[in-house]
Amino acid sequence: MSVVKVRAPPRVEKTGQAAQEERLLRDQQLEYQQKQVASNVKTNLVAQWAESLDEMCEKKILKRKSEEIRRELQLGSKCLNKVRQDQLRELLEKEQVQYEQELNAMGLAIHQERL
Repeated sequence: MSVVKVRAPPRVEKTGQAAQEERLLRDQQLEYQQKQVASNVKTNLVAQWAESLDEMCEKKILKRKSEEIRRELQLGSKCLNKVRQDQLRELLEKEQVQYEQELNAMGLAIHQERL
C-alpha cells in the first residue's frame, strides 16, 4: 500500500490546545487520505479481476468457436468423401454395364464365377 505524503505547513509554535487541535486535524486528513488510497487500490484490484475474467471468457469463446469450425470442416470433408465415393461407384457400375453391352454386341462375354 502506498502512502501519500502531505507537506506540512511551516511550524509556528502555538499554544497547547491550538497545537493539539491542529495535530488532530492533520491526523484526520492523513487518515482520510490513507482510506482513499486503500479504496483506490481495492477498486483497481477489482477492475483488474473483472478485466481478466472478460479476457478469459473471450478466450474460451474463441476456443469453442474454433473447435466448432474444425469439427464442421471434418464433417464436411467426410461428407464430400462419401459423395465422391458414391459418384465413383455409380460411374464404375455404368462403365461396367456399358463395357458388357459392347462385348455382347461383339458376341463376347466376361467370364464370371458364380458361387
